[in-house]
Formats: sequence, structure tokens, C-alpha cells
Amino acid sequence: MAVQKGRRACCCARRSLLGTHWRKSQLINGTERGWLEASLPLHGDETIAAALGSPRKASSTISTLASHRDQVRAWVEQGVSGTAIHAALNRRHGFTGSYSTVCRLVADTRSHLPPETTCRLHFEPGDAAQVAFGAGPTLISKYPPRLLTSARNRDRLTSSTGRR
Repeated sequence: MAVQKGRRACCCARRSLLGTHWRKSQLINGTERGWLEASLPLHGDETIAAALGSPRKASSTISTLASHRDQVRAWVEQGVSGTAIHAALNRRHGFTGSYSTVCRLVADTRSHLPPETTCRLHFEPGDAAQVAFGAGPTLISKYPPRLLTSARNRDRLTSSTGRR
């Protein structure tokens, strides 16, 4: 668009708007398609994007785990940790990539899994009880266990036994 507004291509390259090789190829492409004619209206983004095509990925952005993606996804769904996945890939497939590569794939896989759901249980008062099966400390008392009741009944019970 900067070239169409009348700026020179070298000015765009200096401002890092266009790279040298890309500029040359696209100037030829734009001239052939009539995009650089100042008298014509600007073309839509969709038209230009369709003509340019999708960008190529650098070889450094292609994962070394691409061939093992399905296996890693299955392990993550089973709850296997990243360190165990990395070790299994090393042992079974001779994977020489880093642990960080495995972590990135595991994190990406987990982000696409549905969240773990919980179910809130609702009971009316008196319909359920909570029981703890843990063992607490042993309480030793020199008095036998007593029934604790209201203060009036407690006074009656303590007066009859003589203990408080």
C-alpha cells in the first residue's frame, strides 16, 4: 500500500516495510495485477492475501515431535507426566530432542483437552453426614465419659454424682 501511495520502493525497504527480495518479487506481481496504479481503487485484503498465498514456515518452527504427536496426545490424555513422556520417547523411538520440546507439545495438548469437571453435591439439612476416617490422638481421661447436656441438666447430673 505504501508503494501505491507514491512512495518509492527503496524508501519502503529503508523503513523495513518490505525486504529486498520480497519487494522485487511483489513489485513485479503487483505491476502485473494492476495493484500499483494510483488511479485504481485499493484492493481488499482478501484479494491480496489470496494472491500472495500462505506464508511458508521456517524449518526451525516445524516440531521434531510431529511424527509422535498422536502418541504424546494419548499419553497426556492418560495423565502421564512430561518427564515420563520424554524418557519414553528417548527409549522407544530414539528421540534426541530437548525436554522443552516435549513440554511445549504437552502444554499445547492439555490446552485442547476439556477441563476436569466437578459435581457439587447438594443435600437438604439432615439428609447427609460427613464422616472422617482418619485416626486422631488418643485422649485419656481419669473420669468416665459423660453425657453433655444443657446447663440445667448438667447441674442435676453433677449434683447426683458429686463430681463436676
